[in-house]
Amino acid sequence: MKITVVGAGAWGTALAVVLQQNGHNVTLWGHHPGHMAAIRLARENVRHLPGVRLPPELVVEPDLATSEADEYVHICICTHTKHAPTSCT
Repeated sequence: MKITVVGAGAWGTALAVVLQQNGHNVTLWGHHPGHMAAIRLARENVRHLPGVRLPPELVVEPDLATSEADEYVHICICTHTKHAPTSCT
């Protein structure tokens, strides 16, 4: 199944990793392009989930429109209400 996880904090990253490890095609999206570039380069969310490596197949995408282009399931992870209007709508 194709899944986009919207929210690249600890919870969203962990969920994306578990979904990918269970055979799904997963894209992880976050609203800070610089942070997403760092995750993509390191294959690890050092800021929020240090020590957990991202599977090589997990796609890290800073562009929400691109990440959701052909996905079947979208999971929105909002851990703080201040982000709800911008990243989880």
